[in-house]
Amino acid sequence: MSERADAALDAALVAAVRAYLGAAEPAPGLHARLVAALERPLLAQALAISRGNRSHAAAMLDLTRATLRRKLRAHGLAQD
Repeated sequence: MSERADAALDAALVAAVRAYLGAAEPAPGLHARLVAALERPLLAQALAISRGNRSHAAAMLDLTRATLRRKLRAHGLAQD
């Protein structure tokens, strides 16, 4: 990823987190909820881009296939 793309991603995430934190008093478990909120669409898009090829999706995300499978199950995205 280019520095420009990294900066754009950082800016988008900062804006989203600020909006979420500024909206109300955050409930316990905020970190886990935010990670899950980011991870689920990330996994889904990696699978879509790789046309369901889990090996390719795992490589794209720099994960092992086993870790990808575990995360897919955890997010309800496994199609075993």
